[in-house]
Amino acid sequence: MTYKLNKILFIVFIVTCLIIYSISLIKTRDKSAISINNGSITLNTAASTNPSSPDLLSDDSTVYDYYGSALTNYYYKYYMYLGGYDLVWVYPTETDDDFDLYLYSDSSYSTCVASSQFDGQTMDWVVYRPSVNSYMYPETYTYTGTGNAYIEAESGEFITVGISYSRYLGSAEAGELYEVSLSSSTTYTVKLEVPTDANFDLYVFKLNSGSATEYDGHSSTNSGLGTTEYVTFTPSYSDTYAIVVIRVSGSGNGILGINTDSISIYTPSSSTSWQVGTVYDILWGCTGSISYVDIQLYKDDSYYSTIASDVSNLGYYSWSIPSTLPSGSTYRIKIIDHDNSATCAYSSYFSITPKTPVIPGFFWGYIILGLVLGIAMIFALVRQRQDFRILFY
Repeated sequence: MTYKLNKILFIVFIVTCLIIYSISLIKTRDKSAISINNGSITLNTAASTNPSSPDLLSDDSTVYDYYGSALTNYYYKYYMYLGGYDLVWVYPTETDDDFDLYLYSDSSYSTCVASSQFDGQTMDWVVYRPSVNSYMYPETYTYTGTGNAYIEAESGEFITVGISYSRYLGSAEAGELYEVSLSSSTTYTVKLEVPTDANFDLYVFKLNSGSATEYDGHSSTNSGLGTTEYVTFTPSYSDTYAIVVIRVSGSGNGILGINTDSISIYTPSSSTSWQVGTVYDILWGCTGSISYVDIQLYKDDSYYSTIASDVSNLGYYSWSIPSTLPSGSTYRIKIIDHDNSATCAYSSYFSITPKTPVIPGFFWGYIILGLVLGIAMIFALVRQRQDFRILFY
């Protein structure tokens, strides 16, 4: 009897441990979903292959879907609002899968307004700017392979120039969409700081309402891990622009910021003439968040030499002009943001001239002494001549 009781208690103990462990896994998974997403993760056993019954995507909520058949369409719907931008993306979890993405404006999936067909295990994504409040209809096509994938639709987060934003990107949150109002009269620098073990790409563009066609598009897609991405440009339009951050590999928090970085050179100016072998101050001013600069010399609009590299942005630099520098009137100074070469400025043309010979101080003493002696001799001669005339008469 005691043996059976102990056996029953042992079995109850094992079952209880398994239940507690399972609950802990669920909680851990839920916490992980919250930590890596701005929204949440929804687990879906199988995506819909019925266009009459598409799966509903919620704003900024990642769905972990299963695509069980190759060369098959899987259907979704997502509500978009007039005025903003919306991003839809799909990312396969297996290296040999290739899933394409399409966006339709009608429930019959006949009018395609955007598509993405990147090769291989690459995230496919589209951005659309709706002209009305309505459902839109994403579709995934399993071009190669079957298996799981993350899919998400999200509206853009409106951001402000001069403020930094930190967002996590990983396999389950592989894209972020921002919106920002820009002016065509201002030059902007969009900066994305990438985690050291990750590779993120940066895209900036404008869409017209009811379109996915890019206008005034710019991008920065460096391939190195931890490489900061920059886009510096002057918008062609005063409008709301879309900024898209795409995860290529790795994970971590990307820090996005927009600044009106600019450089203005005050000296030298068009009236400047500097002599070789002399020290002069190069003067400039900056706006934005420029920490270090490079200073270069140009002649006849071509690079000539580097004056200084990676120096603090103090607004001045004392330049000792080499005595071997040729004379000329077509020199220019170029100052560059050391971290973003797209932000730079050129001075006006200025002149470099030979150094004027300097007469030593002691030599001036000899000259003055010579002048004094010369004048004294002239007076002496005049006086002698007058005395001679008096004696003659």
